[in-house]
Amino acid sequence: MGSEMCIRDRIYNKFSTEEVDRHIFVYGTLVLKDNYKAGAGYIYVMDGGKLVVETENLVNVNVFNYGGEIVFTKENLNVWKTTFRTVTDLDVEGKVTMKETQVYVGGSFTCADLVVDGYSILRVEGDLNLTDGKEESEFGGTACVCVEGTLHAGAFELDDKANLHVGCKLQADTRLDLSEGSKLTAEYVKSPKTTVSGGDVILKAVSYTHLRAHETSLHLVC
Repeated sequence: MGSEMCIRDRIYNKFSTEEVDRHIFVYGTLVLKDNYKAGAGYIYVMDGGKLVVETENLVNVNVFNYGGEIVFTKENLNVWKTTFRTVTDLDVEGKVTMKETQVYVGGSFTCADLVVDGYSILRVEGDLNLTDGKEESEFGGTACVCVEGTLHAGAFELDDKANLHVGCKLQADTRLDLSEGSKLTAEYVKSPKTTVSGGDVILKAVSYTHLRAHETSLHLVC
């Protein structure tokens, strides 16, 4: 068998007994189920291709999306020791949990709740929207998160040694908690209650005209 496989039609993964060490180029549709065992091979979703993820768990999987479509059929998604890069928006209906994972989103990223922990790296070129869930979103461990646009969450916590950079506004609808050596950098923060107990907050310089364009408030309770 060669080291590469090209998919131009619809195929369900049938790799149930061995790890997949071949690179897979998806021009048609690839459906990943619970029994997928990733090896050294990468999955490349090409322009016009489609990846359907029918599992809640992506473990040791390397996915690179170059303009195709990615669909998640399960409500929640657990991503562990995985590299996931997409040039498009990323949408997950429920909660996303990342651990020891690298994720790059070329557009905006939307999910109900988000937990990023354990040496994970997340970069979002657009906005990060976490407003549909009822749980608290949390960045912890030594996670490093960079959002070039706006981060909008319901309740949000930044703890341990997590580092969060927001290019524009961070908005928490109910509360924002920073603790235990965490670091937050943003142009401005809006939250009805912000608790800082050991974390650092850096507000970047921004023009008066930019500030007047938005309603801003920062409440610190130490």
